[in-house]
Amino acid sequence: MTPADDAAALDASAVDALPDAPPDANTSAPDAAADAAVDARAEAGCGLCAEYGPIDGQGRWRTTVLREVSGLAASAAHPGIFWAHNDSGDSARLFAVRASGEVVGEYAIDGAGAVDWEDIAVAPCADGGGSCVVIGDVGDNPSTRASVDLYRVREPATLESSGNLQSTRFRVRYPMGAMNCEAMVVDRRDGASAMLIEKTDRSSLRLVRVDLTGAGGEQMGEELGTVPSFGNLVTAADAHPCAPALIVRTYATAWEMRGAPGDSLAQIARAPRVERQTAAEVQGEAIAYLSDGRGYLTATEGVSSLITAVFCR
Repeated sequence: MTPADDAAALDASAVDALPDAPPDANTSAPDAAADAAVDARAEAGCGLCAEYGPIDGQGRWRTTVLREVSGLAASAAHPGIFWAHNDSGDSARLFAVRASGEVVGEYAIDGAGAVDWEDIAVAPCADGGGSCVVIGDVGDNPSTRASVDLYRVREPATLESSGNLQSTRFRVRYPMGAMNCEAMVVDRRDGASAMLIEKTDRSSLRLVRVDLTGAGGEQMGEELGTVPSFGNLVTAADAHPCAPALIVRTYATAWEMRGAPGDSLAQIARAPRVERQTAAEVQGEAIAYLSDGRGYLTATEGVSSLITAVFCR
């Protein structure tokens, strides 16, 4: 959780045009233009961007409870909605939000703890029934945790201002010993597995597979080898919703890898990577593809902090 010294520069006009969020308001009216820009992408159908456009400021968090956003994932059930959560120090809860920063709903996650939630993903439920949200309680700065937890919940059919979601816990031990992790992706093809990416500045990053089939319980993660260093500490990742691609962010930038049809998450992670731009975020720890894959959203920690998007050109 150490900010990068060299962050990409954000287009100043995108930031200056955004209003400051009221510091003590739980919610405020959404930025209709920003939400429409995100929602409109779905009309073209899901796909990869041939080329990305500039950084586009979307809004700011409209609630003081989202003070340390560490995970962000586009809903598969509700267009224009993203699931978000705080870093360590919060209770076990998820927020349904819009790109403009509006909070639509807050859900307590029953059966879950919250040691150090670091990333989140949306994928088909492994049992074939609808879409599920997977939360990675995997943070471990001193690398001392004997095990980490992934929690899976079904996306609710309708969104409420508040509610509860029942979770299934997957407790994971690492075959090679404890590791610090802040990035997780889930296989978008079937939701049957997740891949955890180590957060380290060493010359290579460890990858670990987690089985998400069945009714939870304890397991030994499967070591998938390593990938060359991304040049900075990895803080978040997401799998493309309809193509063999991953986007991985660090404090300073983002990297996108595109594999071949049928490639596993580990194979995609080892594909040639292309640098993608992010805003100059003080402590950027969240990235998510849009629900149709035609762009991505990033966010940083801090009350009323900026939310930005990069769309297809």
